[in-house]
Amino acid sequence: MLILALTFGSLVAMGMPIITAVLGLATALGLIGLLGHLLDIPTVEPTLATMIGLGVGIDYALFLVTKHRDQLGHGLERHESIARAVATSGGAIVFAGGTVIIALLSLWVAGIPLVASLGYASAVAVFTAVLAAITLLPAMLTLAGSHLFDAKLPAFLRPRARPGAATLWSRWAATVTAHPLVCGLAALVLLAPLIVPMFSLHLGQEDIGATPEDTTERQAFDLMASAYGPGYNGPLLTATQLRPAAHPSQEYEDKYNQAKANQADLERKQKQLTAESNSLKSQQASLERQQSQLLAEKGQLQQEQAQLLAQQAVLQRQAAELQAQRVALQRQLAPLQRQVEQLQAQKRQLIQRREQIRRQAVALRAAIRANLRAQAALTARVGRDRVRIRVLTRSVTRFCGADPQSLACQRARRALAATQADLAAAQQALAAKKAQLQPLKRQVVVLAREAAQVRRQAAALSRQAAQLARQAAPLLRQARALAAQGAALRRQASALTAEGASLQRQASELQAQADALKQQQQQAEAEKKQTEQMKQELTDELTKAGGDDRGTDPAW
Repeated sequence: MLILALTFGSLVAMGMPIITAVLGLATALGLIGLLGHLLDIPTVEPTLATMIGLGVGIDYALFLVTKHRDQLGHGLERHESIARAVATSGGAIVFAGGTVIIALLSLWVAGIPLVASLGYASAVAVFTAVLAAITLLPAMLTLAGSHLFDAKLPAFLRPRARPGAATLWSRWAATVTAHPLVCGLAALVLLAPLIVPMFSLHLGQEDIGATPEDTTERQAFDLMASAYGPGYNGPLLTATQLRPAAHPSQEYEDKYNQAKANQADLERKQKQLTAESNSLKSQQASLERQQSQLLAEKGQLQQEQAQLLAQQAVLQRQAAELQAQRVALQRQLAPLQRQVEQLQAQKRQLIQRREQIRRQAVALRAAIRANLRAQAALTARVGRDRVRIRVLTRSVTRFCGADPQSLACQRARRALAATQADLAAAQQALAAKKAQLQPLKRQVVVLAREAAQVRRQAAALSRQAAQLARQAAPLLRQARALAAQGAALRRQASALTAEGASLQRQASELQAQADALKQQQQQAEAEKKQTEQMKQELTDELTKAGGDDRGTDPAW
């Protein structure tokens, strides 16, 4: 994207090859995914198709956009330029894409399924890139129209040569075509030395024997070769197809599956036992702390019980007083609530009136601005008429001084009279506009005063409502405090009573958990020994089979 932006000097033109290539690649990946339901597609193929599809997609689109830009630089009409670009560069794109597709499909000749699948899946990406370049890209160029080279880069980043102008590469091409023999011989002179290493190439796969002799892996390689003979470090691996194919014996598979299941179950049980043991230890420590705390709280509980009896009597008296206070509070709150509702209704009316005043003020300000604009226009008109009157007066003096009866004199006098009449009308209209402006300004002042009065009334209502809220707040807090005090005393007594019983139940449950955990540990140890014995049997059986579980098949 950076290279394309610097090449075209425009972000819009830069985006054309990118969008075409990405959309073509997305189509190719979808087709490859569908093709995978019919043929074997390697997992690496989407990555290879992405690399090839992006490369050829951007390259093919770049052909077309560059051709279109050069033709526009020569003054060709936009639609005609797109058609000619598709007719010329489009043909080159189809030919180049077809050549790449044939080359990729020719990998099938090698007879290697992996290579063949990589070839035909990559050919799909090239095919969609060609289709996108000759169909989607011309449509996008048409839609972009004259905005193709918008969103330009700063001037110092844009290409210096204009489209159609001679560039370094055009001059280089002209030089080469003008002297083909000399340039061809020079190229051969440069390429010939580079061919020499081809005659000393040794083909094959590289192994550790190619590493430097001072490395530990090379020294181990040489020791193994000298001790066991040549070829030991590079064994020949062969593959054969058996009919029927060898399979692990059913007895081996049963033992293997059972050992795996036992091992997984054992690991899960060990983790569970460890977690339960840690939890049990923490619970026992917590229980000991709670028991010591309970002994300390028992003495406090006895004192609190005596205080609680005294507080209950006080609480009963307070409850009776609270009931009476609630009744009185309700009587006091009723008129306050009615006053609050009345204040809210008045506040809503004030808000409506304030909104109405605001709209009227907006309308008056708009009328004032319109009047001022009209006055400015009339003032300008008066100035123009005065200038014209001075010019026409000089014309009348000049023409009529020579010949009062001449046609030019009469025309100048008529133009002067018309301009004087227009000046009088403009001055009259300007005076009328100024007369209209004063009542509007007075209305704005009246509305501003009324708005200030509405704001003062709203502030007074807010202060009155806040005062009523302050009067009701102590009464409500007193009622809630009395109710909360009684509920807190009752909860405290019941909580202290239940705490001792809860601690006793927790101690019994922890002892039962400890016994169960001990039994589970013993059972886990037995299962572990059984699993280790089964794993040893499987190891012996697999060792006898040469390390291959298929060697346990009795038929082989």
